[in-house]
Amino acid sequence: MAGKNSKDFQLFKKVENISVLHRYVVFLLVIGLASLGLVSLISPEYVFALDAKIVARLVIALSVVVLIVSAVLIEAAYRRNNDMRKRTQRFGIHNRSLRHELDRLEDLNRSLRLSENKNKDIIDSVKDVIFETDESGRFIFLNLRWNKVTGFETEQSIGQSLFSMVHPDDQVDIRQEFDDVLKGSKERLHSYTQIRKSDGTFGAIELSLTVTGRAKSGKIRLGGMMTDIEERRRTERALADAEKKYRNIVQNAAGGIYQLTPEGLYLSANPALARILGFSTSESLLRDVKNANESIYVDESEREKFIRKLEKSHEGAQHETQVYKKDGTVIWVNENARAVKDDSGTILFIEGSIEDITERKKSELLIRDAKTQSDLANRAKSEFLSNMSHELRTPLNSIIGFSEMIKNEVFGPIGEKAYWEYANDIYESGQGLLRVINEILDISRIEAGERQLNESLVDVRGVVNECLGLLEHKVKNNELTVTVALDKTPDIIGEALSVKQMMMNLLSNAIKFTPKDGRVTISSDIGVDGQLLLSVSDTGVGLDEDGIKKALSPFGQVNGELNRSGSGTGLGLTLVDSLINLHGGEFELFSQKGIGTTATLVFPAERVAKKEGVTDVQKQKQSQDDVEESVDTSFDDSFSDDDLV
Repeated sequence: MAGKNSKDFQLFKKVENISVLHRYVVFLLVIGLASLGLVSLISPEYVFALDAKIVARLVIALSVVVLIVSAVLIEAAYRRNNDMRKRTQRFGIHNRSLRHELDRLEDLNRSLRLSENKNKDIIDSVKDVIFETDESGRFIFLNLRWNKVTGFETEQSIGQSLFSMVHPDDQVDIRQEFDDVLKGSKERLHSYTQIRKSDGTFGAIELSLTVTGRAKSGKIRLGGMMTDIEERRRTERALADAEKKYRNIVQNAAGGIYQLTPEGLYLSANPALARILGFSTSESLLRDVKNANESIYVDESEREKFIRKLEKSHEGAQHETQVYKKDGTVIWVNENARAVKDDSGTILFIEGSIEDITERKKSELLIRDAKTQSDLANRAKSEFLSNMSHELRTPLNSIIGFSEMIKNEVFGPIGEKAYWEYANDIYESGQGLLRVINEILDISRIEAGERQLNESLVDVRGVVNECLGLLEHKVKNNELTVTVALDKTPDIIGEALSVKQMMMNLLSNAIKFTPKDGRVTISSDIGVDGQLLLSVSDTGVGLDEDGIKKALSPFGQVNGELNRSGSGTGLGLTLVDSLINLHGGEFELFSQKGIGTTATLVFPAERVAKKEGVTDVQKQKQSQDDVEESVDTSFDDSFSDDDLV
């Protein structure tokens, strides 16, 4: 392009020279003609003196010259016009090319500006400080992160020295490394230091710097990066503190904590584990035990099953097993472990804890042995009581039978009245002793699990009325008011004899411990879950907490001024509690000193019979059971206080 422009310029100069020559020839011809005319005016005689031929020749010569020169000039002008036209065309093409080139350069400049702005946005969005310095270490570029890290404006910091911004203690070292990078003896500056902030404090940074290139002036330019590590340092300190805390917890834990490969190699173990297994230190345990699955655990097959269980489970597992100590002693441990797996489900290691439970196992064995001995003793006691009860019943039946015959004067009247009284006392004492034996036998059978219920449909109101009939004389003697509120009481499925025993004991206690003109109330209610609550309430002396505990204990007796019949066996409420438990129910006793007592039998909902569920078969079975109960020797038509609390 430059060569073409030079040729056009030379052509233009040639055309310009021809034009000047043309004007110069014309000027000479004009001067000549003018001179000739002037001479003819001043001295016409000279002109007329010349020969006409000479003048004519001169004019013709001048005309020819003028014509030749004009022709040459016209030809030159024509060529010049052609050259100018061609040159103008070339200049037009060249101008269009220049305009196109200018447009392209403008587009490139626009793209360059957009790219620069984009790159600047990217650089400014980086979380690290990106900077550039000259050879002296003065900033010539800083991205916007500089302001967020230090608080200084970038325009304010441009031109300042990098070394003046770092902590005074690090300035000498940073400058030395900077010079090494500048000289080429070191490829990169990398250091941890502190940078000055606008509030006067210093923040921890990671500084990196290297040579980026040379300016047009030949001076070296260096670029680098500053990473704010203040938050990372705080996190590292917090992590270190947490690690130290948990390490202390693990090291000082009372139980053994470990990490173990599936092959049995200990990866880590705390001092407690070493102590449990009889090693002096954790290091000695890790060094000496090569395969814990074989050398530590007693039952290898059980250990293998436990590891397989951990492989299949996503949670931990716990079991009790036996392990060897270093000296060969076998101890019991409780192990709680879980498998740590990778993304593919392969076990990396097993981590868990171990607790020495040898003493607990010994205690359990002792307790088991003691329970066995206790069960044997209890069974022996029950068998003894059962045997003794049967042994006592035989002579008692004779005593009761013969005393009843004498009392009733079966073989004729007795001469002495005192003999009749003696026989009556023998009969009543025998009956009382038989009831005590029967109660002891019942409780023993219940404790031994040998007592079975003879279930039927029980008319609760009928049982209560029967009990009140047996106790009618005591009620009259004590001048008590008895209220029965059982109109809507449903029947229950249970043993009629047991229900009668329980009600007799509760009513006898209420009558015994209620003063004259007192009140005894028998009521029922249906609980939230459908249970039948059968209650006996009195306005008697009541009991405090100690009295309730004593009354509910076997052979416990509550003494008081209203205990009119003297001491009993103390088995009444114990028998009530045992019998209601056999029915799947509960016995509740609520009492307040000086106010009264409420004893409640709670029969479960499944034992409460619905009216539409009563069939003729059930009624027939109940009648048969009543007949069987009438011949049972465990109850008599009369009750004394000896069998009550």
